[in-house]
Amino acid sequence: SLLEHPRPENEMYQKYLAHGYYRDVWILEDNPWIWPHRYPNEKLQKQPKYGVENEERTAEMVPKAYRSAALKTLQLKHAFSQDHFEEVQNEAVIMERLTSSPRIMNIYGHCVMSTMAEVVPIEFEEVSVPGEGYFAHDEIEERNKNGVRPFNNFTTTQKLGFALEMAESLADLHGFP
Repeated sequence: SLLEHPRPENEMYQKYLAHGYYRDVWILEDNPWIWPHRYPNEKLQKQPKYGVENEERTAEMVPKAYRSAALKTLQLKHAFSQDHFEEVQNEAVIMERLTSSPRIMNIYGHCVMSTMAEVVPIEFEEVSVPGEGYFAHDEIEERNKNGVRPFNNFTTTQKLGFALEMAESLADLHGFP
């Protein structure tokens, strides 16, 4: 049967995504045959442009986010330390306690120096800030010499919506639901 012998293209898929200073991030995709009602729609979805630096990666991740998880692991070049362990443990406890919030990503598991969490396929910073987001003072002054010109095309209403969502997320983090 299909459940006992899944097709090879439907086996577990994992891929290195990125890294921070201490940890690597891997994307783990669940087998699509576990999701018989949702999987066929992945192929049918028209892929919009997201306005991010890596359009291809984002367009690939968005329709699969419902069956994916991000695994953050300690990079092997760093030695284990109690301080790092406590930092990861605190992050895991905070995320677990805030799982009920729709504004905080879910954590699925935690073990020593690793966490498995919900995939967030679109980074807000990539959409809202062009390039690396760092501009020299002279560049900004030159750009704005005839009036302020934003670096993105968001409307005032959209910007207020983003600000409200960020404020609500911070309120959740600080215990004000």
